[in-house]
Amino acid sequence: MEKLLDAYLKSNDINRSKVAKVGQINLTTIQRSAIPFSDGTVRNADDINPRVIFAVAETLHKTPGQVLDEIIEMEMQKDMTTEEAKLLLINVLDETDATALVTIEDMGDDNEAIVAEIDLPSEDTIRFAVNNLVDNTLTKDDVLTGLRYAMADYDHEEEDGFYPTYHDENDERPLVDAEYTPLSKDDADYLEKLSRALFKSAR
Repeated sequence: MEKLLDAYLKSNDINRSKVAKVGQINLTTIQRSAIPFSDGTVRNADDINPRVIFAVAETLHKTPGQVLDEIIEMEMQKDMTTEEAKLLLINVLDETDATALVTIEDMGDDNEAIVAEIDLPSEDTIRFAVNNLVDNTLTKDDVLTGLRYAMADYDHEEEDGFYPTYHDENDERPLVDAEYTPLSKDDADYLEKLSRALFKSAR
């Protein structure tokens, strides 16, 4: 998969060498912002060296803020692999201090789901599955938006607890499946708070 920084440069008809020359920056510095980390983790927009952002901005006659915003937008709309989506969920849930186990499950027909089992204040767990279907794209924006809406949806109160308001077995498989189970008020409030933290991550 094309690296984020290189994809952005290519979309603007420039390359690393031109940025190094015009922006008066070492080519090695640009390369370090493009290649994955030593553990293989792909670099996000926030991982790009600010000096590289400034050099790209000078090359494109834009402000550094414009360049960073455009790279973030590209990152949010880029089609992700299942493994990338898994790492995204691990990182985002870790940033929110949630305790979660994130795994990949085979759904058959080459379809996969990234499943997050999240610990609740009651010490129960709840499952959310992000469905990566063969015929669909999976973007960072889709994952974060779908997950935060699913988490905030436990607001339908019945005798035994709070359920998701939207649940229809006859609908097409949604991007995010939320476990249909009763939650206590504290657990539902916790998920709503977690969804707000995800909203900040999605911006």
